[in-house]
Amino acid sequence: MKLRTYSKPIPRPITPPITLPLHPITPKPATFKDSEQGLQRWNSKLIGLLSSPSQKSWGNWATGTERMLASGQLQELDLQVLQQQKQEQKKGKSRSRARLQIGGELTAERAYKLRAAKAELIAQKAQAKEARVARLAANQARKQLYRAGVEARKQEGLRKKRVKALLRAGHPIPPEDQD
Repeated sequence: MKLRTYSKPIPRPITPPITLPLHPITPKPATFKDSEQGLQRWNSKLIGLLSSPSQKSWGNWATGTERMLASGQLQELDLQVLQQQKQEQKKGKSRSRARLQIGGELTAERAYKLRAAKAELIAQKAQAKEARVARLAANQARKQLYRAGVEARKQEGLRKKRVKALLRAGHPIPPEDQD
C-alpha cells in the first residue's frame, strides 16, 4: 500500500467580519422625488406606531405635504420650460436668415408681416408644447396620488381582514393592526 502525499494548506490571512450599521441614517433630500420617497418611507413606519388621533393628524399632514411636493414639482417643470424658451430665444434672435418667400418681389412691409406671422406661429407652438408638458406633469402627479390612495385602501382592507381573522380565532390584536 502506497502512502499518498497531500499539499500543505496555504495559510490565509484572517479578515475580520464586516459589520453593517444597524440603523441607516436617513439622507437629506436633494430633490422633490427624494422628499416623496422619504415621506412614504416614514409614513409606512409611523402609521403602525402612532395612536389613532395621532395617525389621523399624521395622515393629514402627510397628504398635505405630498400635495405641496407635487405642486413644487410642477413649478420646477414650469421654470425649466421657461428657461429653455429663453435660451432658444437668445439663440435665434437676430441671426435668423430663414427664407420668407420663394421668388417674386418682397417688400419690407410684406417681409415684416411674414416675419411676425412666423414668430406668432412659433410662439403658439411653444405655448402648446409648454401646456402639453404641464398637462403631462399634472396627470403624472394625479396618477401617482391616485395610486397611493389605491395602495392605502388595499393595505387597510388587508389590515381589516387580519383583525377579523384574529378576532374569530380569539387571539389578541397586535398594536400595529389596531385602529
